[in-house]
Amino acid sequence: MDQAEQSAWAALVKDLKVDQGHGVLGAGILIYDPHGGVVYEEGWFREEVSAEAKVLMHAVLSDVVLARTHRVDLDGHVFHVVENVYGNICAVGRRRKMGLISQRFSMGILVVMFRYPYTLQTAVPVVAKFGQRLRA
Repeated sequence: MDQAEQSAWAALVKDLKVDQGHGVLGAGILIYDPHGGVVYEEGWFREEVSAEAKVLMHAVLSDVVLARTHRVDLDGHVFHVVENVYGNICAVGRRRKMGLISQRFSMGILVVMFRYPYTLQTAVPVVAKFGQRLRA
């Protein structure tokens, strides 16, 4: 990926870096293309998650049914799926101190990782609104 593409994705996800007084909402942001290639990553996904784990996570997220999937494993971090709406998942980690939210759109899948003090209740509206813009 060239610098211009990387800059375009960085500008796109800028809205997910809102600071609501408790730090930045997206502790990690990852974007897959429709074929499972990582087109953008930052934060937790770049620092803590291996390439193999990202490939496995894409397989889970691209399974439209997701009825068989109740958890996402990322290099020792386990996230339990608590909500699945049309393949957009919400999953929480250990003691609900971290979580994942995915949004499907025509150019791929966006995944946002959040950490305490943010919760599903505070993070989902921001990410869902961003997902609606991506799908528009």
